Amino acid sequence: MNRTTRWLAVPAAGLILVGLATTSAMASMTPAIHASRTVPAHPLRPLASGATTHSGITNSPYYAGYVDLPKKGGATSFKYVTASFTVPTLNCTTTPNSEVTQIVGLGGWTNDSQYRNAVGIYSECSGGTAYYEGVIWRYSYPSDGPYDVLAVSPGDSIVGSVYFSSASYEDTFKLVDQTASTYYETSQSAYDNSSAEVLTGGNLNSDGTADFGSVAFNTVKAIGSTGLATWLDGANFKTLHVIEKGPVTGLADAEPTPIVDTAKPAESAFTNTWYRQN
Repeated sequence: MNRTTRWLAVPAAGLILVGLATTSAMASMTPAIHASRTVPAHPLRPLASGATTHSGITNSPYYAGYVDLPKKGGATSFKYVTASFTVPTLNCTTTPNSEVTQIVGLGGWTNDSQYRNAVGIYSECSGGTAYYEGVIWRYSYPSDGPYDVLAVSPGDSIVGSVYFSSASYEDTFKLVDQTASTYYETSQSAYDNSSAEVLTGGNLNSDGTADFGSVAFNTVKAIGSTGLATWLDGANFKTLHVIEKGPVTGLADAEPTPIVDTAKPAESAFTNTWYRQN
């Protein structure tokens, strides 16, 4: 994939940007956190692009984690997905010019849909230096972001969610930095709610996936069309276990652990681990 650059933009429509603590804690609205440099534009590829499924395991060139799909006799669509995680620190000695994303979103998998709305973290090693941005992706590939919306740092505790309203036919994006006491929230047109996903995305360019070590996703919940918030692998969902396998070695670049569920509250947890660049 060719590496292109542009300034990350903040979408204006429906913008609500509020500090949880004080005015001074409000998130920056500048177009780029690192204004002295250009930041690569890497929209999320169609999620199922290049993916193959064998024996319940889905291998993807770009993603690792879990995807919920409709299930016969169960959910026909999805209303909500949320997860919490800590921004992982990149090892830019191992991968000096690579990128990785942490993604919580709706849409983008069924029928190789090009449409999804998602929140998360974009992290990059550039010339051996690490950069981190809280971002959203919206609408369609290849013009859907990422849009830089929240200043974040490695080690920050993040909560991301996307909620679909059938009344307004909009998705509400919310990205909270609990460490900095700031958040970003906006509502945008919904395009596809046929899947819900919590993923790590890699192989964004020819340098492969940045070494993020591991990232633990906790308090993961999803709501389908049939009920209340429940486990990521709830009985009404078809849940895909997705392993990122790069095009060079054919081995796992990043892989999730099995999902661990808790009963009260009904939440899920799993960890994605980095193994190689690609």
